[in-house]
Amino acid sequence: MSILRSALALLAVFLLVADAAPQGDAQAQAARPAPAAANLPAATNQPAQSLKLIPVPRAVSLGSTQPLAGGVQLGCAAPCAAEDRFAIDDLKAYLAAQSIAVNTTSATEIMVARYGTPTAQSIYSDAASRLASANDGGAM
Repeated sequence: MSILRSALALLAVFLLVADAAPQGDAQAQAARPAPAAANLPAATNQPAQSLKLIPVPRAVSLGSTQPLAGGVQLGCAAPCAAEDRFAIDDLKAYLAAQSIAVNTTSATEIMVARYGTPTAQSIYSDAASRLASANDGGAM
């Protein structure tokens, strides 16, 4: 159950991080010639600086299922940025449309944390050690 919570938290982190492109990809893209579309003038109604993109996760694997009959908790690591608060509110609306309650007493928690922060690193380290222990056949 903790592994699923950690995996959900990591997924939320990866979905919310807009500027965490890996160095290898950036270097590979810099080495390629620019496409013809790059030489066109930018659209005047949307400046490039305000465009926010959500990266696609590289890999997602299915773990054990977690019933959400008791709802789900949504948290944000302090300080909670306005973009994170917006994403949490959007997720709450989606969950409500799916008849999934968002409350403060559920055993299932989704923690939103920025990539590279101590909270995100702690979640990742905890999930990695639990996964390694599970793969070695040990019990936590």
